[in-house]
Amino acid sequence: MKKNDIYSLFVYGIMLAIAVVTGLVFVRPTFATSSSSIPLNSGFLFILISVIGSIILNAILIEVGHVIGAKAGGYKIYSVCALWFTLRRKAIPGDAHFTPEELKHKTKFKFRISGYDGLTGETKATPKDVQKSNPKGMIYFPLLFLLVEVIVFVAIIVSGEVFASSSNGWVWWKTFAIVFLAAAFMIHVYNIFPAQLDNKNDGYLFTILTSQVNKEAYNNMLLSEYQAATGVESNDTPVYDKVTDFTSRINDISLYKDFDNGAYEHALEIVEKTLACEKDVSERVYNTAVANKIALLMMLNRDEEAKKFYISQPLLVKKFLSEAGNGPSLRAYILISSHIDESYGETKEALGGAEHIIRRTVANKRKTEEALLDKTFDMVRERHPDWDLKEFTDEEPETEETDEENEKESE
Repeated sequence: MKKNDIYSLFVYGIMLAIAVVTGLVFVRPTFATSSSSIPLNSGFLFILISVIGSIILNAILIEVGHVIGAKAGGYKIYSVCALWFTLRRKAIPGDAHFTPEELKHKTKFKFRISGYDGLTGETKATPKDVQKSNPKGMIYFPLLFLLVEVIVFVAIIVSGEVFASSSNGWVWWKTFAIVFLAAAFMIHVYNIFPAQLDNKNDGYLFTILTSQVNKEAYNNMLLSEYQAATGVESNDTPVYDKVTDFTSRINDISLYKDFDNGAYEHALEIVEKTLACEKDVSERVYNTAVANKIALLMMLNRDEEAKKFYISQPLLVKKFLSEAGNGPSLRAYILISSHIDESYGETKEALGGAEHIIRRTVANKRKTEEALLDKTFDMVRERHPDWDLKEFTDEEPETEETDEENEKESE
């Protein structure tokens, strides 16, 4: 198990401990002494509403903090997401890459439901100046809102201690505030933990923004992600030899440019950099690099090399590939099934998941992954022209009606 996965389990353990202590030490005694006056006549509903309310409020406050921090640090916002509810625009007012007529339509925020990289949401921004824009405000402002939240709910808890009696509901307002704060702390423990976890968090970002070089690298990444999201040709982005989960995101920008340009040999070189830094990246990033290498080798007609590389992988990596949870693993698994295992059934099953994976792919990679999957499908058809894969094409099936078939249709 890699360091990042251990950190994630550790943080989830802390979150669980907060929930257990809150329930046993603070909530359970209240239910025992005041069971006849439980709001909604259901302790379960009361706790559920309190937790859900805290999750929603904190998701919103964290992203509002990110937005204010980004504005203060010299960034332009183009997407804000809290719990899948997203406001997004395709361009930013004043963007010189677009004509005034294009900007009329592209600069309006539009609502959509979409995924995100984070525990409760994600704000996407691009720097006004790569060297001067400072992202630390996006870390500090959510914590400022947490402080305000703590002050408000501690005041409610104190009021509950002072004014609670059998003739009013202050005891339940106090309990509500305790549950609310516990859920808030669970979210923020994850968000400020100073290490890379299984979702993007502010604490890890703070650890990498320790030098001007890292700040500029981070700003270059944000700029390139914005340009890719808006379809604008981006400037050259550095490729890092020392790959971490952070720098792998920057390398991905160049990797997907190579995919778009058909520069598969150079793309393979970028993937090899990740594989060479296995101990410095998370399991997800490493396994995705394995998937990309297998797919690239086959796209370069180096099937035997791809087969040997696949066979050499441990069981957990093979399981990741067979689960086909992202674009690279799906492409690799399709080609493994068709070119190595020669399995018609497995290949069809993998192809059936293509639409779902495309929908889940982040916007700036979606078109590229769709084109790569089309190429992968063409490779399968070329390898196995006798396989019936018409259900995965837009072609009308060609049928030759015999007299017997016509007779059956008329019946």
